Order: sequence, then C-alpha cells, then structure tokens
Amino acid sequence: MTMPFPPPSARADESPLLVVLPVRNGEPYVHQLVASLIAQDDPGWQLVVLDNYSTDRTRDTVRAFNDSRIELIESDRPLDIYHSWHRGLAVAERFAQSNPLTTFVGHDDWFYPRFAGLAKAMARAHPNATLYQMMLDLVDVQGRPIRPGKPVPERESWLDMAAAMAWNFRDSVGTGYLFRARDYVRVGGMPHLPRILYADHLLFLRLARLGYKHAGTDTGCAYRLHAGSTSGSMSAPKINDQVEAYAGFVDLFVAEFPEIRQSDTGRAALQTWIGRELYLFDAPAVLRTLTPANRERVAGLRRRLEDLGGKARPDHWSYQAKGQLHRTLRHVKLHGKFGLARWRDRLSR
Repeated sequence: MTMPFPPPSARADESPLLVVLPVRNGEPYVHQLVASLIAQDDPGWQLVVLDNYSTDRTRDTVRAFNDSRIELIESDRPLDIYHSWHRGLAVAERFAQSNPLTTFVGHDDWFYPRFAGLAKAMARAHPNATLYQMMLDLVDVQGRPIRPGKPVPERESWLDMAAAMAWNFRDSVGTGYLFRARDYVRVGGMPHLPRILYADHLLFLRLARLGYKHAGTDTGCAYRLHAGSTSGSMSAPKINDQVEAYAGFVDLFVAEFPEIRQSDTGRAALQTWIGRELYLFDAPAVLRTLTPANRERVAGLRRRLEDLGGKARPDHWSYQAKGQLHRTLRHVKLHGKFGLARWRDRLSR
C-alpha cells in the first residue's frame, strides 16, 4: 500500500512519542503499563487506548489517571484481535501529518523510565532508519525476570532481519519496536492473519524494507510471558490458527519479497523457517488436531520446502523446534485433549 505523502516535514524525534494500546479486559496489568508512561523521564508522549469492549474495569483504570496525554477510544461491540489492533491504522493516519515516532504495546507489558527518551534519541541519531528496536527483558506473570532479550545487531536490512527470525536468533515479540506513523500507514498497518500470528513479523519486515532497522543497546521495556500471551502456550484451536496464519504468512512473504529466493542466505533462511515450523506441524499428536483445510496447508508447506531443496524433517531443525513442540503437547495433554497413548507416541519419535 503506497500513500501519496510528501517527504517528512516534521522530525519524529521532536514530536511526542505516540503509544498505541489495543486492549480487552486488561485490568490486572493495564495500571502498571500506564503508570510506567506517567513515570517517563521524558514527558513528551501521548497514549491512545483502543478499548475492545472490556467487561472489567479497564476503562475506569485508564480514566482514573486523568492525564491530558491519554486518549481513550471505545468500541461499541467486541472485536476479534485483528480488527481490534487494526484500529491503530486510523490512529496513525490521524497523526500522519506530525509523523511521530510510534509504538504498539500489549496491556501486560510495561516501559522503563528511559524508554521515551531513548526512543527519540535513536530516531535523532539514525533519521534514515524506518524501523527501530529497543532491547527488552522477558518477565513472568508476576513480573519476575526470566532473562534479557536476545542480542540484536545495531543495523539490519530486511533480509538480515528475516534470516535472524528464521534461525530463531530473535525473540519473536512485538514490544519494543518503533516506527514513524507515516511509514505505518504506507505499509497498510497490521497484516490480516488469524490471531495476528506472524503478522508482526510481516509488518516489521515491510517497515525495514522501506529503509533499514536500527537497534539500540539500552533496555527500555519488559515483555510479560505467560499463558495469556500469544507466544506463551498453545491449545488445539491455537494450533489450527497457527497453521493457517503461518501458511498465509509464507504466501505473502514469498510474494512480496521474491528476493528471498535469489540469494543463498535467503533460501537457507526460508528453508529453515519452513522446516522448523513443519517439525511442529508434522508431529502426529498435532496433526490429529488439524482441520482438513489446515492439513492441506501443511502439505502445501511441505511442497514449498521441497521446491526450495529442503527436507521435510532435517535433524538440525529438530533442536530449535523441540522446546516449542514439547510445550505445545504438554499444554494440550494437561487440558485433556489427548490421551497418554498419544503423548507416548510423540515422545517415542
């Protein structure tokens, strides 16, 4: 999607940082997130809360801050997660003229006091970058540290970024990424994929392709990893959504970035990415959960991998996928989706 914008007339680092928060029933955590913005060393920020018909006290919690920098936009009906987050495109369009540095955040994450200042400093020092990444900490549901985020090089092209994602060198979370509002509009906002799984991957690759990605060295935020996070745990419906989303992501990615197949690095990355996911999708206990349409999507991924010259189950992909696969099947087993025989069938492979 290309918008007929003139060259930027306002520097993103001089405008207030725009934070967009799509949320539904975020009462347990949203206070901590908003309070972390109130506590910023740099007071130049604005928060747009996109409430998705919450039935708890999320809206009351936000209103209680009584801060002119906070705007609450309410939905008149429940929205699925894509349409809830897609409202952020209209927010970016509204702010496109001033073109602020923009970030989206989950309601259960939070910012460290230097986040806004560090973000603006990155944009000021690297004005030609079209995507920025702040380092983060992974924390558990109680907010206790798990580990720092994986290291990221200072500068990456979209191809380097895609390869790093494929080889699992990155934490696949959306928190901590920043971009200019106008660029977000240019790429059409959040891609339409089930549960927005892999959508942030495609979004950030589209943004990086406009220029390049710059990553800072300072840690500016915390990402909460728990059963409520998309990346935290999986059930049978989530597995089906993941297959549909991943197949859709690969189709869009290959169509939009044909150069990925024209270099050894790109082909190897794509082979690894598809192969790692197939290691998960091809497990018998996982295959039994899939709808006929999703089984065909898995078959299509196998064919695509073979066209790239890869094998369906190479040993060097098993290490990367093993942890995710065991977490998936453990979660499914604990929720009564499969019997012990099926669990043993997986472990015996």
